[in-house]
Amino acid sequence: MNQTGLNSLHQGDFFWQRLPGQQTIRGLEPGQCYLMGYLSNEQALYRQLNIEHGDQQALLNAAVNKWRHELNRHFIGDYLLISFTGEQLFLTSSARASYTLFYRQSQNEQGQYGLALASNLKQLTQVFDAKINPAQLMQTLALGPLADEHTCFEQISQLQSGETLIWQLATDTSLSHRASLPDAEQLTLAQNSAQPQAERLAPRSTSDIELTKLFNRLPSLAHRLGQPVVDASLAHFDALVQTTDSDTLLLDISWLSARHITCEQSIHSSHNWCKSILKRPLLAQRSQLQHRQQQLVSTYKAAKNELDEKLSFGQWLDLHYVIPAWCQLLQRICRLHGKTLVNPFMHAEQLLPLVKQAHQAPAAYFSLQQVSLANAYDAMQRLFYSGEPETLKLFDLNPLATSRLIRREQDRHRVEQLSVLLLTLDYLTRFHPGN
Repeated sequence: MNQTGLNSLHQGDFFWQRLPGQQTIRGLEPGQCYLMGYLSNEQALYRQLNIEHGDQQALLNAAVNKWRHELNRHFIGDYLLISFTGEQLFLTSSARASYTLFYRQSQNEQGQYGLALASNLKQLTQVFDAKINPAQLMQTLALGPLADEHTCFEQISQLQSGETLIWQLATDTSLSHRASLPDAEQLTLAQNSAQPQAERLAPRSTSDIELTKLFNRLPSLAHRLGQPVVDASLAHFDALVQTTDSDTLLLDISWLSARHITCEQSIHSSHNWCKSILKRPLLAQRSQLQHRQQQLVSTYKAAKNELDEKLSFGQWLDLHYVIPAWCQLLQRICRLHGKTLVNPFMHAEQLLPLVKQAHQAPAAYFSLQQVSLANAYDAMQRLFYSGEPETLKLFDLNPLATSRLIRREQDRHRVEQLSVLLLTLDYLTRFHPGN
């Protein structure tokens, strides 16, 4: 397999912008194609398109010109492709892609549209001072990630796996084409993909996990990703990738098994650390949560392919929404360290045993009993002993005295509010956005 495309967009973050009503465009060269990831059928494409072997740019341009909207039906692998002609911007991603691209389309007072792309969500949120979408943020914190176009920020979306978007740029910026490969076709295409050589990442071990260290690592990871992360498994993965020497890592299936936050309860039930501190705020969003569930249930019922008909709603949700979102998060964490994650678990037959093992977890994505950061009281104790000294000084916290106060306080809601406030201030003290 030719790997000339591997990491072609991995040298630093990628950013492109066209302002509303202006012709100024920066970040891309007209007539160029940009590939993030790898093509497993690249050699066959050279022969099929009669392109000289090794000239990947000519190959990409010829393929875009020949197949256009159908490109991701002919390119096999795990990739994201951008083509820019000066008058048109073309984006497409592979079936079950683990790579993500974020985009923001805005409108000025004259009704003219602009567009910006970034490989790192944090780039867009900082450049445009993006506003949080409170409902989406709360759902992400409590429910975990689901693979769709939504982010936690207003006006910022992400390219989905198997999706193709085309913007016309001649006079104004307008989206002229949008299409997505059906779930069943994505799994079929992914089955034909072969992976490049990579060093196998160490499997996830839960026997030596130090929850306090992982909890304290979560704010740093959230700051670097530019979005909230609520699962200690992601902090564990981040720590492991940081200490691994290889630049290309092969995903171990144990990290996919960690995709359900509820799994932590069985591993660390003695800590009781998985009670939600966000349950009360979520009660006000019960209607939005139910609406989101109904949308997905309708999509599930409309799926008529043979595979999906054999799956329960929870299993279907896990296969098509939970696992892809989890793989994208793992890939983004690797990119923070300048590394590439190769996912060998893109085939349906590899994923189905894993999906069927998780009997209860996907249904919990719509339960207000779902877990989030940690038990408020347990988090307070960890904050006392390992938090930022300035936080402790600010509130003159004495661990033993405060612990007794928490236990005696009858109004648990007040204690919960105090805990969340202190955890938030501790987060800001350690990881101020200006740092």
